[in-house]
Amino acid sequence: MSREAMIKKVESLLGTVGRPNIVTNWYADRQGEYYRRAPWCDMTITWAAYTSGNYEAVCFGGDDAYTVSHAQEFKARGQWHTDTAGIQRGDIVFFDWDGSNSIAAIDHVGIVTDVNGRDVLTIEGNTDDRVARRVRHSDTIAGYGRPAYPAEPGSGTYTVKAGDTLSKIGSTLGVRWEDIASLNGLRAPYVINPGDVLRLPGRAPAPPPTTPAPEVPMPAEVRLSNLEFGDRNDDVKDFQRALKAKGYDPGPIDGIFGNQTKAACTRFQKAQGWSGSGANGIPGPQTVERLGLRLASGTTTPPPPAAPGEPAHDYRRVTYGGKTVNQRTKVMLEAAVADFGRSITLTQGSYNRGVSASAGTHDGGGVVDISVSGLSAAQRNELVQCLRRAGLAAWLRVPPAFSYHIHAVAIGDKELSPAARSQIAQWAVDRDGLAARGPDPAPDPYPAWTAKYR
Repeated sequence: MSREAMIKKVESLLGTVGRPNIVTNWYADRQGEYYRRAPWCDMTITWAAYTSGNYEAVCFGGDDAYTVSHAQEFKARGQWHTDTAGIQRGDIVFFDWDGSNSIAAIDHVGIVTDVNGRDVLTIEGNTDDRVARRVRHSDTIAGYGRPAYPAEPGSGTYTVKAGDTLSKIGSTLGVRWEDIASLNGLRAPYVINPGDVLRLPGRAPAPPPTTPAPEVPMPAEVRLSNLEFGDRNDDVKDFQRALKAKGYDPGPIDGIFGNQTKAACTRFQKAQGWSGSGANGIPGPQTVERLGLRLASGTTTPPPPAAPGEPAHDYRRVTYGGKTVNQRTKVMLEAAVADFGRSITLTQGSYNRGVSASAGTHDGGGVVDISVSGLSAAQRNELVQCLRRAGLAAWLRVPPAFSYHIHAVAIGDKELSPAARSQIAQWAVDRDGLAARGPDPAPDPYPAWTAKYR
């Protein structure tokens, strides 16, 4: 879609007041009940990006509710700008009320609708718990991200994306790259950067038909179950070939799991009718199967042996209560439920990349959030103990920082994200797994096999 479609979607929310609302309900349906009444400024940006067709450009294919990690995503892709120099309509603007330009200190986010001298005009969600227009200045603006919006229909401009070259832009839009360079005053070596807005010449006549490209052979076997964004290896090449053979262009077959490959995978997953974490651009077993591939046998490193009483290191992705986990985590949850004597409900599973409010803990395996709705205080504490006896580092999260829920991390899981591994490091010294590293408030009835992970 386009920058204007993004802004129109945000404008459609003007006057929205309180929570839950259209934004928080939508986000909670995707990511869990906590978000129905959580701070929602970045949820607003995510909702508008998703519903306007700008999800990849603005959110890089992942839901954002945490402003700091959203800004970090822009910076990681070379699309971050400090303060307000060059800020323009459609930019995603981030605020620090203490006046620093530090990403780590960001408090709030909105979208720029206009710039008038030193005044930056914005629309923001969760500003006095409503969506409203605001006038801001550089003293509270930490910086802004510039999404790589597609060209506006009929606008004669194009916003440069990461990985673009003049020849690639010209080929995509049907114009000569030399004419783009001339119109924009570009000279050799023709340097362009993500976020640059290029004026476009008139379109060239359609080229004559060409011979179709030869079919790309699909590999018979490929080890895909643990591929992640940023990987660089031959497995990624096989994955890219399979996507291309299905008609989903991942870009160069270069073995680099970058934005183009992830976007192609997301399009393929959505074409299967999947959504949410099922269409996050990261291949799991179902994606592998639908691509017509099979997991390689005998080529992966054998899992480490389990200690006596420890669940086997089985990292097949399965579901528990409708949420994705690995088989090892499922075994541990089932043991905890048997101990507790009643069923549990997961509000979030594992392998959920891009859930900003989770600070990356759910990006890998072994991590779940569990509802405590309807449980008494005593039952909540007992469930924590049951989870711990099953081998999960479990903590009851409480207001005001959280809505009531239990956060649990499978001890010894080999697919934990870096953030979850940090929580296990805290568990090992009886901390609570939070940024302030407070003391663990609950008893410590962990099974003997967990001692080797301390």
